[in-house]
Amino acid sequence: MIIELGHFAAILAFVANGLALFFGVQNFRHDLAARDASPIMFLRFSFLLLSAAMIALMNGYIHSDFTVRNIFENSHTMKPLLYKVSALWGNHEGSLLFWAWILAGYGCAFTFLSKSLEFQSRNIVTSVSAAVGFCFTGFMLLASNPFWRLFPPPPQGRDLNPILQDPALAFHPPLLYLGYIGSTVLFGFAMAALLQPAKAKPIFNAMRPWVLLVWSFLTLGIALGSYWAYYELGWGGWWFWDPVENASLMPWILCTALLHCTIAAARGQLIHWCLLLSIGAFGLSLIGTFLVRSGILTSVHAFANDPMRGIFLLGIIAIILGCALLIYALRAARISSAAPENFLSREMGFALHNLFAAVLCFTVFLGTLYPLFIELYNGKKLSIGMPYFQLTFLPIAAPLLLIMAVAPFLKTAATPSRFFARQCLITFAAAIILTAITIAGLRYKSSLGAVGIFIGCFAIAGSVWGFLRAAVNRNINFNTYTFALGHLGMGLSVIGMVASIAWLSEDTVRLKIGEQATVGDYVFTLQQITEDIRDNYAYVQARLLAEKNGYAQLLYPEKHLYPSQGMVTTESSRDTSLMGDVYTAMAEVESDKSAAIMRLSYHPLVVWIWLGAAIMGLAAFMQALRLLTIAQPLRTGVKTHFRFNSKRLVFGFAAAIILYTVIGSPFFLFIL
Repeated sequence: MIIELGHFAAILAFVANGLALFFGVQNFRHDLAARDASPIMFLRFSFLLLSAAMIALMNGYIHSDFTVRNIFENSHTMKPLLYKVSALWGNHEGSLLFWAWILAGYGCAFTFLSKSLEFQSRNIVTSVSAAVGFCFTGFMLLASNPFWRLFPPPPQGRDLNPILQDPALAFHPPLLYLGYIGSTVLFGFAMAALLQPAKAKPIFNAMRPWVLLVWSFLTLGIALGSYWAYYELGWGGWWFWDPVENASLMPWILCTALLHCTIAAARGQLIHWCLLLSIGAFGLSLIGTFLVRSGILTSVHAFANDPMRGIFLLGIIAIILGCALLIYALRAARISSAAPENFLSREMGFALHNLFAAVLCFTVFLGTLYPLFIELYNGKKLSIGMPYFQLTFLPIAAPLLLIMAVAPFLKTAATPSRFFARQCLITFAAAIILTAITIAGLRYKSSLGAVGIFIGCFAIAGSVWGFLRAAVNRNINFNTYTFALGHLGMGLSVIGMVASIAWLSEDTVRLKIGEQATVGDYVFTLQQITEDIRDNYAYVQARLLAEKNGYAQLLYPEKHLYPSQGMVTTESSRDTSLMGDVYTAMAEVESDKSAAIMRLSYHPLVVWIWLGAAIMGLAAFMQALRLLTIAQPLRTGVKTHFRFNSKRLVFGFAAAIILYTVIGSPFFLFIL
């Protein structure tokens, strides 16, 4: 019964989104004196209804209700509670419900936190959110319904993919979804600016906290996913240029450019850049959704394996983006945007940043989707691996980081050349000192690694020196702190990335119990191999002693066997510090448990990658919350009246009942 109530709530949410879109369009067509609050109210109803649907499905997972096909295919009675809950978004159908719920949550939050925005602009953003929610809720109900029943109910479920049964996977997808789906709000702001050219400046000013919020979630989500892959997959790498990884990286790159560009757009400059970056970030988020759910990829990140769903989803994406680009083509010329006049100005820095970011995003896009186009064209599989991305991505990313380092010294309109040169020289000297200190403790020399470390140190020196100058001039505010922390975090991440690659020590060796192996400065001794059973899996565990200059640490890499799926996973064991990670993983173990093939490695400064990402993400999140909470309602001197017709609720409820009889569960009476 609870499942059917959740199903009905999801159908009601679909209708509510449709009504919000319909009345939003009516508001735009007829600029009435009495403002119609129907779009706002229906969007809020949609969130409440989808929340009820989420609770119903989650209750089914917790109580192992295998009458629901989605729960049967992704859960098991022996699974721990945390993984029962996270299994809801660990599969295609459940994640679509989660997707629709977060989108409705963004729309609902926007209606409460955007009261400083002019009514019609607010109405357009609300309508865009409702339109996207209408499309994806419809796709979920018609093609990927998580509430479909299974009769007769089986006694046991199939269980979730064991690789996804990890604490980090309980939080990585939600964070990434919050970033992906939040781009819908940015897209709505872009449409509002295009449809109201005269109000573009205040619209982009109001958009900035939402860009920061989306970017912070993307940053934290990507970082957590990278950390999960690093320790869970047993390879010791933190980025593999997997197509689905790239699908999250591309909107992050454009949102990075957008959050800087909105500063200039609020002053009437680079507005067209803002429009294109907003549409591009949203479009790439949709493409990422398509890659995960179309079945065209084989990846640990991919959910669906039904090409027909992919075609359905591709049609939705084509319609949404096609309409957006048509509106841009017809309306963009009506928006006036001033170009930066001085090369040494903050606005020119933003423009150069946008250019490099766009090229960088295109190189990732090409390397990710070109093999798919080739396979679609002639049926032949083409693989573009890490060498392509290293040769194309890194040379373009380096100038971006250099621009970031000198950004604190660029002023609005124009920067005196002597002042700029003096600040750059001070930053350069500080970066040289920081680079020398950083590489002094590393085991051997790497010229390319030293260049990469210098770029990261240059970014750190620029942010710190810019902050100190602001402190001396008594020009510090909350924005100064978050600006410095964001750039500092980026510099730390760059140093961690470079050091963990350029100074990596690793080896794969076969060890018998009691034997030793040397990797870098560490000596590893295999002491014991044991086996046992935990919860819903059996495991084999090795005990390794890692020693260096009198320091010793025991490590316990494992192999897990999940009987429900007959799948074996690798669980690494690490000794983590700010200086680096001692990383061990068991590749194979002999049947008599007398020896094992071990992957042993040392990753210098690798933890700096995620430390820097956490600093960046949290700094942006705090700034976004500050900007959203200090926004005050618009004072125009004109009293605005809102009206809402309750008869429309009755109409929506009746429409939902009709839809339920068409696509609802045939086992409703049986459950009653």
